[in-house]
Amino acid sequence: DIARALIGDASLLIMDEPTSGLDERAFRTTWDRLDMMRQELGLTILTTTHRPEEAERCDHISILNHGRIVASGAPHELRRRVAADVVVITAQQPDEVAARIHANLSIAALVDGDNVLVESDEGHRLLPRIVEMFPAGSFRAISLRRPSLGDVFLKVTGEALGEL
Repeated sequence: DIARALIGDASLLIMDEPTSGLDERAFRTTWDRLDMMRQELGLTILTTTHRPEEAERCDHISILNHGRIVASGAPHELRRRVAADVVVITAQQPDEVAARIHANLSIAALVDGDNVLVESDEGHRLLPRIVEMFPAGSFRAISLRRPSLGDVFLKVTGEALGEL
């Protein structure tokens, strides 16, 4: 749903889940056009989304959990709430993997579906320690990446986006 309202001399575009159900090409085209309108018309866009990649395009984000704002700020400010690196482990038994990491390394390991997420300021050093703790074949995949807004959401709410 798109509604447009004029507030004084400023234009405001309000959108609810604007790219829900769109493929990647349509997502990018939609946001390229919105960015163009924002620049050319001085448009302010207020949107709701469950898509972290959509929230990345915003200047300011408020994360809601059960109707309450639990975090707010620019995307780069919110990502600072998560450690410098995120180790992502995809496993058949993610709860067991998370429990073993917590027990052996005394660090929190969050389960998000088939994935186990472990925050670390030095992920490049933590990743081999985790691999060495488990027998071969325990993981389908293990990787290291920078934190996303999805990681921020999971950390501040304790829930994955798909659980809501």
